[in-house]
Amino acid sequence: MDANSSSQSGTSAQICRKCKSKVVSALKCISCDNVYHLSCAKGVSYVKILDSKSLVCCDKVKMPPVVCEDSEFFEAMEQMSGPEKKVDIAVFNYIIKQKDEIIKELRDRVKTQSEMIDILIKSSNNLGGSTDCSLSSMDAFSSKSMNKNVSGVEARKVVNKSEPEIRNTIIYPNTNSCNEVDLNNSSDNGKNPSEKEVTGDTLKRRPKASRLIIGSADIASSSGSSDLSSSDHDFVAVTRKKSSHIHITRVNPNVDVNKITDYIKFKLKSHEEVLKNKRLPDFKLIKLDSKFPELYSSFKLTIDFVYQNDILAASFWPKGVAVRKFFQSKSIHLQHNT
Repeated sequence: MDANSSSQSGTSAQICRKCKSKVVSALKCISCDNVYHLSCAKGVSYVKILDSKSLVCCDKVKMPPVVCEDSEFFEAMEQMSGPEKKVDIAVFNYIIKQKDEIIKELRDRVKTQSEMIDILIKSSNNLGGSTDCSLSSMDAFSSKSMNKNVSGVEARKVVNKSEPEIRNTIIYPNTNSCNEVDLNNSSDNGKNPSEKEVTGDTLKRRPKASRLIIGSADIASSSGSSDLSSSDHDFVAVTRKKSSHIHITRVNPNVDVNKITDYIKFKLKSHEEVLKNKRLPDFKLIKLDSKFPELYSSFKLTIDFVYQNDILAASFWPKGVAVRKFFQSKSIHLQHNT
């Protein structure tokens, strides 16, 4: 009983004409024995569904030629496969569908390339329409952009490393249009027939600092100094000696300003400037408020710039004392001046 039922089901199995798979509830053509799945029938343009069980697919006149060729191909492969279905028809169906996908992709590429060619032709026509032959393509683009208003109120700085002379140039955008008037062709009533509206940027150069010139004439030794009055000899430049500020730190908190002052005088006795002038230099020593006064003391020394290298030398100070150029802003406490 089971064998007979299985044989009957095997002989009654139907194959969809489109996907070549078995069909359980099929739509059958009223003119031929072709059957379709409902989803497959909806995807075929030449198939017309009549009701839930019947359709029309035999109108070969309305079928596209490619579909007819595919149908013939599938029929031939179905005969080759035989009842045992050793050859999977779905593989050949996939190959046919891939052919259509490749054709579609090639058509899209051809369409894209044709659009790009049209754009290049239009751009070349725009560049070729310039009346001034001396203008290059970049000049043509720049001349068109100059006819547009510049948006924004902030000045745009022109920074060009290849041209240092333009670094001090600022471009102020012109948001309002102005009228360019031809004075030679102006009429008597004040109206100019050749008046045209133009827009653009205002270019201004940043003023440069004036050069400082230092006088070099020696009035006392000049030949005409005898004609000058005594008051004219007071017309001299006022100079100020350059000072050096030294920060002295990591000093024992028990050491005061007087001890360091005596130490500096002792070390400067053998300096060549002291031996030359036969006098010690004037300097100022101030005690600073240290961050940890119980651990160390700090001082600020102001002295002539000539002695800076000697005072910043490691051999000038006792072992462990740190010195450097004074640059920090600290709250100071004045104790002693010399």
